[in-house]
Amino acid sequence: MSSAAVRLSARDDRLESQAADLPAGYRRVVRNVPAGTWSRKAVLQAFRLWYRAHGRAPRATDWSPPSPPGTRRRTERAQRADGSSYPSPTTVRRYFGSWSAALEAAGLRAERLAPWELSLADRVAVARRLSASGLRAKEISRQLGVATATVHKYLRAGTCPGCRGPLVTSTATRCHDCDARSRSASTQEAEVALRAWSADRAAVIAALRELGATQGRRPRWSDLHPKRDGFPSYGKTVRLFGSFGAALEATGFRSRGRRWTRTEVVSALRDWNQLHGRTPVYMDWNLATNEHPGSRAVAELFGSWSAALVAARLRTNWDRERIAEALLTWTAEHGGAPIAGDWQGPDSSGRRPTTHRVRTAFGAWSAAIAAAGLAGDSGRMKSAVS
Repeated sequence: MSSAAVRLSARDDRLESQAADLPAGYRRVVRNVPAGTWSRKAVLQAFRLWYRAHGRAPRATDWSPPSPPGTRRRTERAQRADGSSYPSPTTVRRYFGSWSAALEAAGLRAERLAPWELSLADRVAVARRLSASGLRAKEISRQLGVATATVHKYLRAGTCPGCRGPLVTSTATRCHDCDARSRSASTQEAEVALRAWSADRAAVIAALRELGATQGRRPRWSDLHPKRDGFPSYGKTVRLFGSFGAALEATGFRSRGRRWTRTEVVSALRDWNQLHGRTPVYMDWNLATNEHPGSRAVAELFGSWSAALVAARLRTNWDRERIAEALLTWTAEHGGAPIAGDWQGPDSSGRRPTTHRVRTAFGAWSAAIAAAGLAGDSGRMKSAVS
């Protein structure tokens, strides 16, 4: 027997076994819906037709497939006047994500919620009281007008930590009302922050225009001195606009000079280093030239002058591991561990950090020496520790 025949025989045996477990009189209904039968528009039309025919919004159980006789649910398949079926809940959720979203899109969400006469807390209390008196969940569901599964949720409901009300959804951390209030508060805070940000930007623009009109020239960054009353600081201007040049452009002043990119600045830093034989410091580029931008513009573009030097590979990003390596290299070359005074000033070759950078990374010079494994080094270690 071929493998295909074996698979067909196994399938027939499985179907016969499943049919034997079904109640007597049950006939399997195979749904064969042609492609293109349902769409968002067709599903919404089905919701509205049901509402006109029954005077209420449909529930998911109204459109569920038929169940075998003898099972818990005996809901018949809803049909139109012409005998055709309504879409299944699975089809509705495929197009809208959830049954509630489909009701809302059809304009029936408010009508679906209208029949509730009791609040959620009251429904939970009534369900628990009726359950304590001996009523089954199905009987409680008829009295409350909810599904039996909903009654089970009421009986298992926890307590919301926010309002101390019932928490019906087991996976939720707070009830629907508290969640809605939280989202509303977050939205309001975001709107307040946005209005404050826009107001601050408008104030900076007005101040820069006033400076330009008073001085008869394009404002400079030095005009925004922190001690100058009535004007924003340079730091606040950069935080709001990203750079001082962007603030001037937003004010209406034309950009002056060349607009440097990060790649061009990196190339300019390397050219300067090769020409002068050392890494430029902040004051070397204090004024912009045709060969390079000003140091303040570089700091705005990269976040800091040091970050620009690291991007150009003219300065090492001294972390704890690299500092320990530099200490070991120094010790091997000089025959003893360095003291704090040896690394006090900057190194033009870039082979070591400064004492300040070491203390920033380790907290103390002696801690860096110990991390590098040089605590037992003789000679100048007493001075280093002290």
